[in-house]
Amino acid sequence: MVYEIRIPELGEEVDEAAIVAWSANVGEPVESGDVLCEIEAGKSVQQLTSPGCGILRAVLQEEGTLLAPGTLLAIVADPADDISVYKAK
Repeated sequence: MVYEIRIPELGEEVDEAAIVAWSANVGEPVESGDVLCEIEAGKSVQQLTSPGCGILRAVLQEEGTLLAPGTLLAIVADPADDISVYKAK
């Protein structure tokens, strides 16, 4: 199964967030609930966790980049899953 990791909606007054740090590396196995990265929006920092088990197959955004809610950050998937459509974006 392929899981898309995106910047969540962070409130009416927050229109962008930045990745503070990635906690997982591409190629590492992750479990549901494992912290993938921290994001900062306004004055708060929150952790984004994996919604399911798999391998962190792709990191699509760099630390420090300002991003809108809904922006695709990373892909967690099984090794056999085709994720080429995500890497082409």
